[in-house]
Amino acid sequence: SRGEGPLQVTAEGQPEVTVFDDLSSSVLRLCFHSLVELLRAEESEYTYRYMTAASILYIHRSGEQIRWSGALVPDGVVFPLREYVAALYSCGRRYLSLLARALGEDDLAVRLHRAAADVAEACLQGAGLPTEVAAFVLPPEDRAQRQAEVGPA
Repeated sequence: SRGEGPLQVTAEGQPEVTVFDDLSSSVLRLCFHSLVELLRAEESEYTYRYMTAASILYIHRSGEQIRWSGALVPDGVVFPLREYVAALYSCGRRYLSLLARALGEDDLAVRLHRAAADVAEACLQGAGLPTEVAAFVLPPEDRAQRQAEVGPA
C-alpha cells in the first residue's frame, strides 16, 4: 500500500465527491479500470470496493451520463460522460507521472498503472473520446487568491 488519500471529482451543478481510500489503488481502479468497463456499453456499471472501508461505490453509465451512488458519496451525483472520462484519465496519468518519478519506471506499481493507462487510452480513443481535459479556468476570486500565493502568471 502506498497510503490513503483523496481522489476528488467535481462537475458544475453537482456536489464535490471525494473517494478517500488507498490512493494508488483508487487511481488504478477509478481512473483506468472503471473507464474500460464503462465504455463497453451505453448501459454499464462498475463496482468500486473500497480497500480501507467496508463500503462500495457504484458507477453507472446511462448513455452520455455517469451516475455515482453508494453510502460514502452524495446520492444521485451525475457527470457528463465526455468530461468525466477525460478528467479521470488525465488525473490517473498525472498520478502515474508522479509515481514514476518517485519510484522509478521498474517499480511494480508504476508498471501496473502504466499498463492500465495504456488500455484505458486505447478504449477512449476507440470511442472517440478525449484523453485530455480542456484548460482549467479558475473563478475570478480563486484566480486572485492563487496569484497572491504564487505571483503573476
